[in-house]
Amino acid sequence: SDVCSSDLGARRHQVVLVVREARHVVAYAHQRHVLLQGGGTRGPVGVLKETEQCLAVTPLQLTTAMAAVVNGGKLLSPYIVKEAMNSAGEVVYQGTPRVLREVLTPETAEWIRKAMRRVVTEGTGKSARPAGYMIGGKTGTAQTYPRDGNDFVVSFIGYAPADDPEVLVYVVVDRVNEAKQDNVGYAREISRNIFTEVLPYMNIFM
Repeated sequence: SDVCSSDLGARRHQVVLVVREARHVVAYAHQRHVLLQGGGTRGPVGVLKETEQCLAVTPLQLTTAMAAVVNGGKLLSPYIVKEAMNSAGEVVYQGTPRVLREVLTPETAEWIRKAMRRVVTEGTGKSARPAGYMIGGKTGTAQTYPRDGNDFVVSFIGYAPADDPEVLVYVVVDRVNEAKQDNVGYAREISRNIFTEVLPYMNIFM
């Protein structure tokens, strides 16, 4: 696994964990840790991410759902550790992709991926695209409680390459340190920087 970090003027430090295994990718970006129980998406959770101001999911739950879209509708059990070795250099644990079930038809998953590519080419995600690559993605803006506090959480979730996805990145910026907090540009910029560094490092070129 590879860990990258950036804050870009945000109030809280952002951490992005990218895990790659057999072309099934789970990426997690947030300023706090999420602990798993038995490899599932439930367990002790540090913080909830609001979606459209009425639903709440953990960052790992959202990336797991998006990974299902990217993987053609197949829901995979997320894992954090790729492998562990003992003092003798022997592999004592190895994380492997495990399909739980199909939650979308391949046709529906492809329709959503096409819509997310248009978000980057025509919509609010244009500045998240790294030079030389085509990606798909979606921006997010949510107002936190209390509503009269005018505090916002902004995010971007994206995958690359668009036609043959191998990397999924989710960035959340909690209460940007500026007057206009609902500026999703911070999340797009962080995502672009991560893609720009991670894709060549993983020998993924267009």
